[in-house]
Amino acid sequence: MEIPYAAKQIWRKPTSEYPEQFYSKKNAKRIRSTLARADELNVVCEFTPLSADFLDWFSPMYVDLIGKKKNANLHDLYTKTLGSSNPTYDFWSLTVMMNNHRLGGAIIFANAERLMIAYRAFLPKWPEGSLQASPSLYAEYMIAKNAFKLNKQQISHGKDRNLFGQNSSIGQLIYKLSVGYIPQLPVATVADRIEMLTFETSAAIEDTVVLHYPSTGDKITEATLVTSRLNEEKYSQLLHYPELLKVTTVYRD
Repeated sequence: MEIPYAAKQIWRKPTSEYPEQFYSKKNAKRIRSTLARADELNVVCEFTPLSADFLDWFSPMYVDLIGKKKNANLHDLYTKTLGSSNPTYDFWSLTVMMNNHRLGGAIIFANAERLMIAYRAFLPKWPEGSLQASPSLYAEYMIAKNAFKLNKQQISHGKDRNLFGQNSSIGQLIYKLSVGYIPQLPVATVADRIEMLTFETSAAIEDTVVLHYPSTGDKITEATLVTSRLNEEKYSQLLHYPELLKVTTVYRD
């Protein structure tokens, strides 16, 4: 079966005073539990204008953590931000700490309408205590709270390469859906409709999720999971967000 798709997509969602309303039930519960214990365990989140000091400590962590991922696409953070000769955005940083120990951070671009999570890297677990939300999920919530305080209408969470499982992580796709992001074609290319590629499901030799090229507009509403019956259960969470992305399964066996 041939499926049309675009090489990349972006992710957006609206802001709200209560960001957890867009989360899965499990993630919303994890956030509420973590917020209730944050003071007790000395968990702090700093949201400040981007500085050279932040880049000095964050860049090595970013290279180390993101560089370990499959098909990692690393960037020169200074050149992309404070070193830019003609910046078109304001730059912010977010740092998550426990007992004054940095657990990760994010670089956020801002314009009049939205905050854009450009680069992020977090340790997978808290060093102490038993908090239900990971440092990454906690940061996601705090970025959303700051976006609302700054009167932004949207949050954007990066640009991914399509064919999850081959070019990007299927886990990354599931995470973005679980916190309410909606995939769509890159805005700058909507007017002239970016190139439509074709994915042949029968040729897939590894588990793959392809986000379909939308027939109209820019929002991507359908996807196909190509997997084996043995592996199907691993991706069951993909089917939990039909209001965001309707997923059809095609078997390789």
